[in-house]
Amino acid sequence: MKRVFLVFEGDAWLSRNSLVLMGVYDDFTKAVQDVLEEMSLNLMLNGEETADSVAKALVTDHQTYGFDTNYMIKTANINEWEEI
Repeated sequence: MKRVFLVFEGDAWLSRNSLVLMGVYDDFTKAVQDVLEEMSLNLMLNGEETADSVAKALVTDHQTYGFDTNYMIKTANINEWEEI
């Protein structure tokens, strides 16, 4: 099965009605890098320690925490009927 990674942007609680699909990736590392870049561009990250902790949260929990705008990465299989 071919897998893709869906990057969603949402409110502080990542509530379902706030989620907006921001990107579809075939490479998880690229998805994480783009989230970190977007957060940097929007001045959400203050230095390397924050960037490292956010990267760690994305890799382990597939989401960010503690910001007004947070990000979540969901995995989906191509050509498979499933709720995402």
